[in-house]
Amino acid sequence: PTNSLESFFKLVFALCLLLQVGCLSLLWLHLPWWQLSLLGMVTIGLTSWFFYELAQRVLTSFRRASVQLEALQNQDYNLLAKSTFTAGKVAEFHQQLNVLGESLQEYKSHYDQQSFLLYRLIDQLNTPILVFDHRLQLSYANNAFADLFGRPWQSLRNASPSLLGLQA
Repeated sequence: PTNSLESFFKLVFALCLLLQVGCLSLLWLHLPWWQLSLLGMVTIGLTSWFFYELAQRVLTSFRRASVQLEALQNQDYNLLAKSTFTAGKVAEFHQQLNVLGESLQEYKSHYDQQSFLLYRLIDQLNTPILVFDHRLQLSYANNAFADLFGRPWQSLRNASPSLLGLQA
């Protein structure tokens, strides 16, 4: 892709190299060839090293953020990505990702507590209660389910309402 950060780094690097070659060509008349060659190797070497290090640090920041976002999508809120920079926008971005992970962990913990209480309440009821997930598959039922269907609900886990003789 031409509209990417990597392409932008390459373009700026190429422009810097062209600028350096242009400056070196202006010195062609004033310096001996060996001094010009040495100066060219040093400046081009330093520029190459600088751009390589810059690109690696920036791309490492994005890779770390990507790994953390993937962990958040998989509901793993314990992974905290350390920024390659200790200050500035990249560090702020990583800090925001860490805060997001912490708040999602807190939300999930609260949700899990509420679910646990709800399932305990369902277990206390004598009336058969069936819980279906978003795909309309049986995901939980209380002990009264066995009285109605003659077997534990776990044996019919993921069953559809129609398979159980119910209408959705």
